[in-house]
Amino acid sequence: MASTSSGAEPSTSFSSSLPPQFLFDVFLSFRGEDTRKNFTDHLYSALVNHGFTAFIDYEELERGEEIAPQLLKSIEQSRICVVVFSRNYADSRWCLEELVKIMECKRSFKQIVVPVYYNVDPSDVRAQRGSFAEAFARHEERYTGSRMKGKMESWRAALTEASLLSGWDLQYVANGRESKFIEKIVGDISNKLILPYLNVADYAINMESRVHDINMLLRLESYDVRMVGIWGIGGIGKTTIAKAIYNKIRHKFEGSSFLANVREISMHTNGLVGLQEQLLSDILMNENRNIKIVDQGIEVIKQRLWCRRIFVVLDDVDNLSQLKALAIRRDWFLPGSRIIVTTRDESLLKMLEVDGIYAPELLNDVESLQLLKWVAFREDHTMKDYVELSRQLLRYAGELPLALEVLGSFFKGMGIPEWKSALESLKVIPHDDIQSKLRISFDSLNDEEKALFLDIACFFVETHQNYAIIEGQGFFPKNVLGVLSRRCLIESRLGLLRIHDLLRDMGKDIVRKEHCEPGKRSRLWSHEDVLDVLTNDMGTEAVESLVINLRSPGDVRVNAKAFAKMNRLRLLELNYVHLSGSYEHLSKRLIWLCWLGFPLKSIPSNLFLEQVVVIDMRYSNLKQVWKGKKILKKLKILNLSHSYHLTETPDFSRCTSLKTLLLNDCARLLEVHQSIECLNKLVVLNLENCKKLRKLPLGIWKLTSLQNLSLYGCSKFGKLSKSLFSLFSAPLQGLIPIKTLNLANCNLSYVPDELGSLISLERLLLGGNNFSTLPNSMSHLSRLWDLDLIQCTRLQSIPELPMNVIFVRAMDCTSLERISTGSYFRDSPHIFVSGCPKLVENTTTSNYRKRLLKNQDTFGAFNVSLPGSEIADCFNCRSMGPDFSSLLSVVLDPNIGAWFQRSVLAHDKDELDFKSEYPLPYEVENKTEGIKKMCRPTIKYSRQRQMWLLNFPWLHMEVELEIELSVQSLHTDLLFVNKCKMNMIHEDNKKG
Repeated sequence: MASTSSGAEPSTSFSSSLPPQFLFDVFLSFRGEDTRKNFTDHLYSALVNHGFTAFIDYEELERGEEIAPQLLKSIEQSRICVVVFSRNYADSRWCLEELVKIMECKRSFKQIVVPVYYNVDPSDVRAQRGSFAEAFARHEERYTGSRMKGKMESWRAALTEASLLSGWDLQYVANGRESKFIEKIVGDISNKLILPYLNVADYAINMESRVHDINMLLRLESYDVRMVGIWGIGGIGKTTIAKAIYNKIRHKFEGSSFLANVREISMHTNGLVGLQEQLLSDILMNENRNIKIVDQGIEVIKQRLWCRRIFVVLDDVDNLSQLKALAIRRDWFLPGSRIIVTTRDESLLKMLEVDGIYAPELLNDVESLQLLKWVAFREDHTMKDYVELSRQLLRYAGELPLALEVLGSFFKGMGIPEWKSALESLKVIPHDDIQSKLRISFDSLNDEEKALFLDIACFFVETHQNYAIIEGQGFFPKNVLGVLSRRCLIESRLGLLRIHDLLRDMGKDIVRKEHCEPGKRSRLWSHEDVLDVLTNDMGTEAVESLVINLRSPGDVRVNAKAFAKMNRLRLLELNYVHLSGSYEHLSKRLIWLCWLGFPLKSIPSNLFLEQVVVIDMRYSNLKQVWKGKKILKKLKILNLSHSYHLTETPDFSRCTSLKTLLLNDCARLLEVHQSIECLNKLVVLNLENCKKLRKLPLGIWKLTSLQNLSLYGCSKFGKLSKSLFSLFSAPLQGLIPIKTLNLANCNLSYVPDELGSLISLERLLLGGNNFSTLPNSMSHLSRLWDLDLIQCTRLQSIPELPMNVIFVRAMDCTSLERISTGSYFRDSPHIFVSGCPKLVENTTTSNYRKRLLKNQDTFGAFNVSLPGSEIADCFNCRSMGPDFSSLLSVVLDPNIGAWFQRSVLAHDKDELDFKSEYPLPYEVENKTEGIKKMCRPTIKYSRQRQMWLLNFPWLHMEVELEIELSVQSLHTDLLFVNKCKMNMIHEDNKKG
């Protein structure tokens, strides 16, 4: 019994946050004569000192046989009950009655019960052995009758039920030291009571999946200190996800703290000190620490938290000093601790050396629509009238959760006319609440980083970074590009610069707000604004960048004098602009010049280009680029593609920094100036479809930096083999780092053996030529992974190729009779030889098919096309139609590494275009797990039947289950699938 007396009055500081039915945080049930004046008294004091309202009964004697009604009510009014089991606990009928009531409240009200074993064995409590057995023997002697017999059964049941709960045993915690033992108990109670659940967003979409992904990174079962970062653009939901995971797992630790808005708070006076105090207070349960300075706080955190297994979330960190101030180091916390940091800056996470980074993805279309519906409509039928408007709003919001919530609330209750008007205004004036959130990342940049971000937002979206990010601006743009990427302001996919639409709009809005007059802004891109500035001579030195596109110039006349005041102009795009007057008025600080459709036959000598890094004059009228030698030491990219009147290239001897030279589709180009051999920094040379090219300098082998050479479609090149093949046989051929060589459709009658000297070659495109054999020296190309031989109609055999080859495309090689079955074929995931009729019944090909099926061990995408329509019988599941579905009665174990799918198909429709490629998508679904995978092979039509083998990895399975797989053809009506078969591969078989 909680030997009985009075309960302390509830403290307003905490009880005010409790539901009204709870008056007490903790009810202490204990045997007075065992622990009243020692352990329980100390425990009660510790609870009170930590701000809890605890009930304890201090009466010395029991006042009758029945427990007091007030005591029963106090149990009901407590959120948690701590039951201190001691040697003589069961001697007290009152204690046992308390316990029965406590367990009833647990079942009825989900009351939390914490057993504490003070010098007793939990098994004695569970089985009523030892002192507990002796106590029940005395009860049986003292009390008789069926009523008391029923009570004793309820006492026993309550003891057993309580002993099965998770609790604390003095013998096994803190080496029996009571003070440490009490500290652990109070910490446990604090985790259960003092930290209420954090409020998560009202409309949290797919949160369970995101929490699961972070849990996988946290690896709670691992006994080490792990740190995980949540990184992404502002408004994507980093804080919401962190709150959700915090609510879910904080109870598993001895202490926890969620430090919100670290970036904002740290900017205030003593902000970091306040965060340090909050961290200590959260984990040490309101223990007051009067911290004066940050350095003192670091030491206090180190000293007070090193012995605890804690869980800490630092939300919105943007500076390394914040991490240092909060002592975020692995060796300062007990193994088993977990730390989560949310940030917009990936570099901070890398400096912290986190164990994993979770980057939340934008919502998909379905999730975006669901969120918008919840926020803006509530009723499904209401939304039906707004479907098209909702789609427009989704396109504007760009699947960003913050934007959808803000805009959904903004549009809520509006009629259709109001929606239309508001959508139009958003295109010009972004919503302030969204912009203020997104602008946080921009404001944290330095001046150089801000300048580059604004350039990208205003001009270079979906532009290749090598083309847009140019040096010569007084800083190193590639380094700055990395900063912008790590802070989620931009991203680069396959070299293309991409930016969220809302971030792009934010950048443009920042520029608009620089000044009410367009001519006094730093960047001009609006067609109307630029025309106004140029035609009315309103430009000023504030203008740094200007873009205008005049596809149909009409009556627009632009005089070069309009640029006279824009002496700080760096970036200039004048597409299809006819400029009158002297070009000397253009800025001498130009570093990037794009002038599609340049109208003159030669670049004027008074156009100052000495600072220019990029010149883009595609579709120009140039016949001669410039006269004589022009000193362009900073020029790195020269793009003259589609300049149909160009007959010769300029003298490059003074363009020593040139890295990219693009001359594709210069249909009248006759020769390349021999000075090209001076371009020892040239990396890319594109001469595609220069059909009249009649001379290639022999000194091309001197281009020791050249990595990408394309001569595709230079149809007169068959007569120029000597100049081309000097590239292969030159004295320094081993130093030429060519990685991609495109000689497709060059009318080549043979490929020299010296080709094998290009040891850096990775991609070789030889399709559409007239050679009948390939040199055996190709086996020396150890880095080659892609070989294209499409429509080499005279090719008779494919020799042994290097081991690294992944793609071999030899479709429509109508004379092809033999392909090597060397060891490389076993590991080549993508081999296409359809449309080769002489291979259909060839023994070599038949052996190759068998070898593929025998060696099904490539754990990666596998895509093979071969002539014929039959396949070996080793496939264990089959279907005679286009689709496949089967419940596989197999039991998986942790040794399963992947599932592989094989399908065999043929097509024989006469109406297919012989030269076209057709997609043949297949969807593979694991119906048991609800997982789908899409395979989209592309089939080039052949009038013969062909076999298509598809193989792609499935997921690792670590549980025993029965699985149903479905393979469904999503093909067009033009393609006929004859058969579909499947094979399942166990990882052990792979290894064997």
